[in-house]
Amino acid sequence: MKKILIILGALFLAAIFIVINNNIFLYIIWFFVLSLLFCVLIIYGLCKLLYVLLLRKLIAKKNGNRYFHAALIFFILACVIVCVCRMNSYVFCKISPEDRLMSLPYLCKTPIRETDSKEAVTFHDENLSYKGYNLFVANNEEPKVYLIDMEGNVINEWSVKNEDISKIGFAEFLKDGNLILQADYDKLYMLDWESNIRWVINIAAHHDADTADNGDIFVLTYKWEIILLCGLPVPIKVEYVTVLSKDGDVKNEISLLSQYKDVISVPTIIKLYHFMLNPNLVWKIIEKGVIDNCFFDNDVQRSHLLTQEDLKFDVYHTNSVESAERDIDGLCEKGDILVSSFFTSDLLIFNAADGKVVWKLNKKFDGLHAASFLKNGNVLFFENGKHRDYSRVIEVEPKKESIVWQYMATPPQSLFSKTQGSCQRLDNGNTLITESNKGHVFEVTKDGKIVWDYYSPIVNETSRLIIYRMRRIENLVN
Repeated sequence: MKKILIILGALFLAAIFIVINNNIFLYIIWFFVLSLLFCVLIIYGLCKLLYVLLLRKLIAKKNGNRYFHAALIFFILACVIVCVCRMNSYVFCKISPEDRLMSLPYLCKTPIRETDSKEAVTFHDENLSYKGYNLFVANNEEPKVYLIDMEGNVINEWSVKNEDISKIGFAEFLKDGNLILQADYDKLYMLDWESNIRWVINIAAHHDADTADNGDIFVLTYKWEIILLCGLPVPIKVEYVTVLSKDGDVKNEISLLSQYKDVISVPTIIKLYHFMLNPNLVWKIIEKGVIDNCFFDNDVQRSHLLTQEDLKFDVYHTNSVESAERDIDGLCEKGDILVSSFFTSDLLIFNAADGKVVWKLNKKFDGLHAASFLKNGNVLFFENGKHRDYSRVIEVEPKKESIVWQYMATPPQSLFSKTQGSCQRLDNGNTLITESNKGHVFEVTKDGKIVWDYYSPIVNETSRLIIYRMRRIENLVN
């Protein structure tokens, strides 16, 4: 027992060292040693138990068969362990197709029915709709960003020139006419009106960006970090709000770990360790880390070691960021940051200087996207409804935490985006809603009347290109 305690103490000290150095390679070795020790203790304990309960008398009577019975015990235990490991790989660690869809931040296509022939603008009430231009991303053979008018005519399109990119995540149109564009999970560009690259940086950006009056850019980013929870090192995808200057220089990184650390419960830790017991995943991490040489010195590539399997390691999944343009009495100050999360279904506002949470809302909503401040001080967001098969757009009064407006389709199931989804309050009081998974965008009045309706026109016989998010822009500068 003394030796075991010494080994456990050494493993604990090694865990602290790994957390301090945030080293994935050492973590894999540590986890392997811990798993091996755990298996040895289980085998030893079961052998002792079997010996005491079943075989002590038999072996005492037949000393000649001592080694035969010991070998039989180990063979049986080995069979049990193999079965448990296979169950762990196929039951605990198997990801359903639905879960894989939820883990992807940007899907490209959605299946269509044979009778679904709607394309582009299908309805437009010129008197009740809000006039402007519509910006969205299309990840076809050549990923592009399109700007269309209210009739669906293309006004402009952007693409990354002379660079081979496979996917555009999001695009944000700036007041000066430039465009922020995120591509291939690890690059962030600023393009001018003619798609010339103003600057590009390597950064693990995702989902959303926002700009402040002084030109600062707030963008959601992430890193794969190893943190110490309950005495154990736990690998998770840690979200950040990264502040960039208008020239693309990193000014600050605000970790969201402290704001969300309470959701990393003991069951979550157990789930992560169950997942890590999948030998295929461990080998994939080692293989990719060696090939990309990113175990030690490349934060961007290291953040993508688990890109294909990050459902289990992405414990809160933030997806929108917005900086308050003014003080909101009794709620927050100018410059405070609003974020929404999909897995924890939280809205929170925190101070950009110290990260302190000033407001948090969790009303048992069911998957959230696209939270934004409104001019009246309320907060608007898209609720996916991933567990009930219909979505809503909700406006809440933050101080009272009450719903003051919502859009729910009739029947409710006719509006459903299990992942993604977006909404934007327009200046005339209408709301632009993106039903991402169907490649569908529509505008509704305050009383729920549809006054503009648009379907992604990029279709083939079996699928339609999805629209992650559409933004209505009133004024263009070029």
